[in-house]
Amino acid sequence: MRTAISQLLCAAVILLNLGTDVAAKTGPDPYKMDQARVLRASGEYDAAVDILRQLLRAHPKDTGVREELGYVLILDGQMAAAQYQFEILRERSSDPQLRGLYSAVLRRIIGERPVGINVIFGATPTTNLNHGTDNTNQDNDVLGVGDITPESRRISGWKGRIGLRGYVRGNIGTKGRVVFDWRAQRYLYSTLYEPETETELGLSFSQVNLQSDIGVRVFRTDRRRVRGDYSRTGVTFFGGKETAPGKRINGFLQFSTLNVEDNDGKEGLQTILDVGYTLTPTPAFAYRFGFQAARVNANTDLHSYSSLAATLQVNTAFRGGYELSTQMIAGMRHFDRDLDFSREDSFANISVTVFNSRFSVGGVVPKLTCNLATTKSNVALFEADTRACGVSLSRRF
Repeated sequence: MRTAISQLLCAAVILLNLGTDVAAKTGPDPYKMDQARVLRASGEYDAAVDILRQLLRAHPKDTGVREELGYVLILDGQMAAAQYQFEILRERSSDPQLRGLYSAVLRRIIGERPVGINVIFGATPTTNLNHGTDNTNQDNDVLGVGDITPESRRISGWKGRIGLRGYVRGNIGTKGRVVFDWRAQRYLYSTLYEPETETELGLSFSQVNLQSDIGVRVFRTDRRRVRGDYSRTGVTFFGGKETAPGKRINGFLQFSTLNVEDNDGKEGLQTILDVGYTLTPTPAFAYRFGFQAARVNANTDLHSYSSLAATLQVNTAFRGGYELSTQMIAGMRHFDRDLDFSREDSFANISVTVFNSRFSVGGVVPKLTCNLATTKSNVALFEADTRACGVSLSRRF
């Protein structure tokens, strides 16, 4: 493995010398880069990683620093951390030759790391545990006037989760990959709900080349809860294609069914189409514009709806080691008629996650996530606003 990585490293240096021209005034300190390379050559990987991480925090857009860090992490046996760096390099490089090199490195990492486990822990205080409403009564031309029951109103508190997530994966041929993934976690609530258990199993196959990828995933999710068990089974077709350097169109089409215990209005087939356009101007910045359409069929018209929404995702790294990820969605839901009445909702959600690799303890990195969500409806019972911030900890093995 190390011999192969050394050969790939030599090829990377040649390609970088041919394809990049970084001014000394704005680039990383050449003395520290040379120092890191000397430490790598002498086998002092920990010290080299520390220097390279410092340089990357100061110059998050620099491809050479990120690549050198990725190779040193491989030599130090930190495959999960190395995979993270090379996935960024492959996704955000505008040079086809370099992307081919990074893909080769990732395939070798997968070959060396076919099994992975991730510990999950999170706690989130929220203003709205049950997605209820502040309204105490409803006034509607069709449904009439009436009080909204206390259990349907907003209940604040905190929710937490603890669990494990993992995978078993392997390469098929020179461009294919198969992955079996699993997740098991326990949800805890400060009030209102009893603890719940959720498990998920998935199996996916993908075919990747330099310009495009395509794949399929089948999955099943089960959740055991006091207020009614439910299960979702489905299949997702996903893919993407590069249209120009740093520009990519991607998306997925998903079909799934939801079965809820003791619920006459339980959902039937759900169809989701998501298409987006991703741009990566620099290795430290990427954003995706898209739209999402959904159709849900249920046993009653009251629970069947169509929706259309616009989406935006932004991922960026700042000087000092901070990384930020933002996801936004806004749209409308139109429910089928029931008793000559049609419910209509407008919804919006923004979620922001920020973390800093400097605050890692034993490989555990805390991440702060804040979420703002609102739903406005022509039926007061279904109006909801949520404000929540929580900290999650994860450790990859």
